[in-house]
Amino acid sequence: MVSCIYQSLPTVRLGKHARTLALRTSSYSNRSRLQQTFDVTQYLKQLGYPVTGNVSSQEEDGWILTRVAWIEKH
Repeated sequence: MVSCIYQSLPTVRLGKHARTLALRTSSYSNRSRLQQTFDVTQYLKQLGYPVTGNVSSQEEDGWILTRVAWIEKH
């Protein structure tokens, strides 16, 4: 399993990694900068990958802190 942070992996390279390895992709918010997480689950689905699972964490007020999605090697 390879883990990557969405914000640090160029879009072009994601497809290459996802085609050869099981992949876990994460996105983190930055509340002080009002930067919300990227929906990595929908992104992987749009690229045509079957998302095996996903999880997110959030504050009590609903602010999403982290999103994680993963796919299996295919």
